[in-house]
Amino acid sequence: MSGNGYPVRRLGEVLQYVRRPITPDQTKTYSLIGVRWYGEGTHLHDMIDGATLQAPTLWKVQNDDIIYNKMWTSKGAFAVVTKNTADLFGTSEYPTFIAHGACPEFLRYTFRQPRFWQLAEAWANGTTERARLNPKDFLKLPISVPLLPEQRAIAEVLIAIEDAIARTEALIGVIGAVKAAVIERFLLNGLTGNDSERRHGYKSTKWNVVRLRDLAMVQTGISKSENRAHTFPIDVAYLRVANVQDGYLDLDEVKVIRIDRSQMERYRLRVGDVLFNEGGDFDKLGRGCVWSGEIDPCVHQNHVFAVRCGPKLDPRFLALFAASRRGKSYFKRSSKQTTNLASINMSDLRSFPVPVPHLNQQQHIAEIANCFDLRIFSEIQMFKRLVSIRAAISQELLSGRLRLPESTISRHREHSDKMA
Repeated sequence: MSGNGYPVRRLGEVLQYVRRPITPDQTKTYSLIGVRWYGEGTHLHDMIDGATLQAPTLWKVQNDDIIYNKMWTSKGAFAVVTKNTADLFGTSEYPTFIAHGACPEFLRYTFRQPRFWQLAEAWANGTTERARLNPKDFLKLPISVPLLPEQRAIAEVLIAIEDAIARTEALIGVIGAVKAAVIERFLLNGLTGNDSERRHGYKSTKWNVVRLRDLAMVQTGISKSENRAHTFPIDVAYLRVANVQDGYLDLDEVKVIRIDRSQMERYRLRVGDVLFNEGGDFDKLGRGCVWSGEIDPCVHQNHVFAVRCGPKLDPRFLALFAASRRGKSYFKRSSKQTTNLASINMSDLRSFPVPVPHLNQQQHIAEIANCFDLRIFSEIQMFKRLVSIRAAISQELLSGRLRLPESTISRHREHSDKMA
């Protein structure tokens, strides 16, 4: 790895291999440490009784230890031990080191760089499936190492970005939870308002419940057949089960299917169609997503139902109710279940009991949900930008191509002088 501004040193110059062996007691239980892939840190991997432990020796780890998994260097299984996982135990597959003249947090970000993983993989020994990086070879790996105050300043900047990412991610979760609670309440109790609003249906009363078949048309999709003959063949975008997620569409990969031109109108999706997957993971039963014409023309797979609402039912309201506790409960009861999967058929979907408040009230509830969705979308975009910024700035700062202002570094230099 080229320094491009920082001296390049071997890890052995800033790390010391440490071993804190213990002999397992058969009467005790031991918490074993693990290292996540791609630099995602340490975690509690397993808890095992000493009587069943096959390893004759365990190795105690401490806060700020540098640790890695010998066998998964190509997957970036390098980490710095945090307080949450300190005092756990590792096997011989998890060598540990302490830093001398290097900031553990700076090293943590160095270990998260894909270039470092590639370099480590090149030093691993053994067959492709069982290659391991021995501690002595790990210590030979070169890294770019600025002076300690600059390491700390870099770590401080990157930690601040990570904190912003974590706060944004937490905010997305909070907004989503509030949205779910608010919409659930409205779906159960309706909306209340002033006298004028009540005249337009905003009244907390029991709603009429109508089967979906009396409110909408349920359209099945086209099945994929390699032997289908076409008189006038055309290629068209093809929406699959994988594209219909829980409340949103994943259109990163949309495949194409060849159909006859005469089939287009029969299977074509229209703006406002509510999409339901026939089956999938048990917890995703009954998920609904409104099609907004993101791709046109587009047809759908036979395992994806398209519900075309009539004049008394707002598609957004239907999707919200399908995702509610009452909606999911219906699909759970109606589904055909295997160990990990469940499915509904067209008859089950057409029999779905849907509450039907005044259309104005349906639209109002849908608009409230949309306000939450717009805020969530905004925060997701911010989250993506922050992740992109972290990746770009990490590479620049860790290599020395981008240097922090002297005023930022000097604060850490003064701290180092005081500690000395």
